[in-house]
Amino acid sequence: MGIFNMKQAIKFSGFYLLLLSLLSGCSIFQGEPDPDIFYPPLPATPRIQFLTSYSSPADLQIESSSLSKFILGKEGAIDAVIKKPYGVAIYDGVIYVVDIRNHGYARFDLKTKKFDFIYGSFSSKMKKPINITIDGEGNKYIADILNGRVLVFDVKDNYVRSYIDDEDFKPSDVVITDD
Repeated sequence: MGIFNMKQAIKFSGFYLLLLSLLSGCSIFQGEPDPDIFYPPLPATPRIQFLTSYSSPADLQIESSSLSKFILGKEGAIDAVIKKPYGVAIYDGVIYVVDIRNHGYARFDLKTKKFDFIYGSFSSKMKKPINITIDGEGNKYIADILNGRVLVFDVKDNYVRSYIDDEDFKPSDVVITDD
């Protein structure tokens, strides 16, 4: 009798686990954000207000070109999406977001309404970029925890160099001081 009740309890808890996972899948943000989201919540004095989010070129309201619609089809023209964002930095009206699942960083240019994704190639190929810092000249320093190095890209997103310490080097962030 005790084993029978245990089996029922396991089935019952499995049902709730399935229901919970289905409901959490429905909680994906769609539509316009609520402009009244503050942190800390009211009645405390708010210090941060949620205004918008950026995760794809559509968030910049970019229209696909006729050529890309013709070649890729209407649905596939703009399909780049940030899958697992981690680090973020802003420089000169451009938001840079490292994406550990896409193995690179996204570039949201708010002035020109352009979106790019930089993956790197050959010696600048990223495995798991985890954080980004930008210096005063616009050089991007990206900590790649799986490659065990810090990659440097210039203001035009061209690879410049890598910093490697030893085989156990696993950088998780970068800080720029002086030179």
